[in-house]
Amino acid sequence: MRASDWRLLALHDYHLQALVHGHDHEAVRWVNDENGPPALRDWLAWQLLLPLTHAQRETLPIAHHKAWLGWRHYYSGHFPAAAECLHDACLNLDDSPESQHLLCTAALGLGKVYTRTGHWQAARAWLLLALNTARKADRPFDILRGYGALGELLLRNGHTKEAHACISASYHLLPPGKGQQAKQLNYLATALMRSKEHLRAESLLMSARFMARDSHDHASRLHALARLQFLRWDKQGADNGHILDELSETLPDSPTPVAAGFIYLGQALRGWQAGISSSRATVRFALQQASEYFGPSLPMEHAWANQLLHQLDDRPLTPSAAVSDCLALIPYLPPPSTAVLDRTWQQLPISNDNGFAWLGHAQGYHASCGIEDRQRQRQCFFI
Repeated sequence: MRASDWRLLALHDYHLQALVHGHDHEAVRWVNDENGPPALRDWLAWQLLLPLTHAQRETLPIAHHKAWLGWRHYYSGHFPAAAECLHDACLNLDDSPESQHLLCTAALGLGKVYTRTGHWQAARAWLLLALNTARKADRPFDILRGYGALGELLLRNGHTKEAHACISASYHLLPPGKGQQAKQLNYLATALMRSKEHLRAESLLMSARFMARDSHDHASRLHALARLQFLRWDKQGADNGHILDELSETLPDSPTPVAAGFIYLGQALRGWQAGISSSRATVRFALQQASEYFGPSLPMEHAWANQLLHQLDDRPLTPSAAVSDCLALIPYLPPPSTAVLDRTWQQLPISNDNGFAWLGHAQGYHASCGIEDRQRQRQCFFI
């Protein structure tokens, strides 16, 4: 074996260990280094689901290309196209050991697509397949991702205790001192917020905020701030507060859209019935900001912000084409899972109705609707 081959394998081992422990930043930096071996750069770019050139895409096996394309559609908010590509990836896989990671990735993607579109029965089925496959293949990081995604799904369905158990399992599968700790703390805090354990949730969110700041994890820092914004609403009810002002924080020039959107949406919900003369204008501005940050890549969140904006002015809203397409999806279903470890999650009641059906109504609640209505809407989102 040539010395260059040994170096390539050593670099592959280095980056593989980092990826397994949730350290993506070094790999992203290395992908952009033109001096590195092209084959390894291409493999890392695919692993990280980064944009690929036409030449890079042409070298991918069909299942790998379909899975990559499905995730890219998912990140762009094109959920029907994402489901089609990810399912095609599953159809082009065999039972070989080297295909197991790709099956985990595609099944997890389908679970997340159906979670984000309200098809929660199908989402559970795909997430359980992803989890079972990851366990059989002994892939701890894929198990971690599967439990995190399942916890999110269960939280949206109101199964708070079970969601906390899944998210806690995900957190404890991550070795101490490794990547994504701030992200996992945010997830745990979300479950505690739903259980009204405000003090514990706030403690975790402040830890996540500082941990993310010290590690330059800007996305997790903003997600912590968004959850703190909603936590203030949970604890204090209606007021005109803004978490960025309270904690002397600012948004970066290019913030994470979903986190920035929820920061402003949380501000709007806090000020909705504050009884302050300037509250209505503040709420309207915050909803406009939220809608702008969410944009087309987050169709359900964008639709919620727009619906609230129209409710504020007591105006009807015609559902967007993107929301209608998501609601009209006919989900693909995997083979039933028979894993004993998953029986608890399989037996939890989940409605056959679409979880976001209320976003498809031409006329939503009026501005006078109570806090309970908006809390029910909020439950459908992972915040």
